[in-house]
Amino acid sequence: MDLLDTLADKELRRELPTRDEARAILGTSDDDLLNVVAAACKVRRHWFGRRVNDRTSRPPGSAYADLMALRRRGAGTEVPPNA
Repeated sequence: MDLLDTLADKELRRELPTRDEARAILGTSDDDLLNVVAAACKVRRHWFGRRVNDRTSRPPGSAYADLMALRRRGAGTEVPPNA
């Protein structure tokens, strides 16, 4: 989809989308969802690479964050598989 490529390229140049471009993204069909995600991934990879920070995926104070903190301190606490 040309619009998605255009918007991704604009973001890589740190340009904001126009209102019409933003509305067009909101109006994309469900069939284009994977294309939207692919364009977003292109931008994310450019700015953040392949890094993943588990501390940003869970709020501080959550049980998962507490378990991870204990584990980092060497408490030997195992993280449950469904945490």
